[in-house]
Order: sequence, then structure tokens, then C-alpha cells
Amino acid sequence: MAPWFNTTFLMHSLPSDFNSANTSFNCMAQKKRIELEYKTKIIYVCRMTQLLNELRTGTEHILDYIKTIDAEKANEKKPAGDWSILECMEHIFISEKVILKLLSQPELFSYAPSTGFEKFDEFKSGKYEAPERTLPTGRFSTIEEVGKAFKILRQQYEDYIIAELPNAKNETYPHPILGPITKPQWIEFVIEHGNRHLLQMEKRK
Repeated sequence: MAPWFNTTFLMHSLPSDFNSANTSFNCMAQKKRIELEYKTKIIYVCRMTQLLNELRTGTEHILDYIKTIDAEKANEKKPAGDWSILECMEHIFISEKVILKLLSQPELFSYAPSTGFEKFDEFKSGKYEAPERTLPTGRFSTIEEVGKAFKILRQQYEDYIIAELPNAKNETYPHPILGPITKPQWIEFVIEHGNRHLLQMEKRK
């Protein structure tokens, strides 16, 4: 368990001047600032826990679904011209691989204000063309193969959320649809993107 999931860690992570602000100083402004910082940290930890749980739930649902798909169904294109389930899973994998690489390059992020939440509902209900670099190219031969790769990649996301996301500030990087979004919002996009495509694949049955 990472330290930011631990209540003891949170208590010890209080600023060193917290007690002195209570006992030695008559500075209410300083005390309020310290309390606000601590409350902000608790809120952030709760959000990271929520993201981790949502990611794990989404991963489980996708993996459970593709276990029910045989080779013929995985390669079927219906309607004609649409992606097969295998191609859809490859697209999910490529997209998430690209995003994880982005998240591992903090120098690419800036402090431009995030617009992610303003357009997130619009993204959920809309239909968009996938970026060319995320289009399926046939790198996976079977649904089992892409499932294994997807499972490994989602574990890497879990590791990132636990080890790296607690250190994130309000840095943003522009999403082609959502505009500048923060690192937690990029994780939200990964979860929602996977869930959207799961619904598409389920409609094929």
C-alpha cells in the first residue's frame, strides 16, 4: 500500500509548524492556511483512491467481456467497415499506451488552465474520429493476446496512480477534444474512453 493511502502517513505529513501554530502563535491566518493545506491533501487522496477504483472496475469489465469472445466473433466486422472487436481492443491499447507515455514526460506539461470538466460531458455523449496514430494496424493476432497486453498496461496505470499522481500539481496538456486537462483528468479520460468502447463492443452481441 502506498503511503498516501495510509492515515498515519497523512497525520505525519502535516506541516511541521502545525502544532506550533496551535500552541505558540496567535496567528489565525497561519493556522487556517495549514488546515486548508491538510484538507486539500485529504480531498486529493480521496480522488486518487476513486480513480484507482474506477480504473480497476473498468479493467475488470473489459477483461471479463473479451473472455466471452471467440476468434470468429473477435474478427467479425459488423456493420461492414466498422472495427472488429479485436481492432477496437487494439485501438484502446494504443491510445492508452500513448497517454501513459505522455504522462511520464512532465516537461511536456504547462500551467495553462484546465478546461477538461467543461467539455467532459460533451465528450461522453459525442462521437469522434480517432487520431491516426491510435488506429488499429493488426499488431495483435488474437483477442487473448491483446487482452494480456491490455491487462499489463492497466497495471502500469495503477502503478502510476499510486507512485506518481500524488506528486502532480495542476499541470495540463492539451487533449485534442477536451483542451488542456490535468494528469488526473487524463486518467479520467482513459477510464471513460475504455468504458465507451466496451459499450460499443457489447452492442455487437
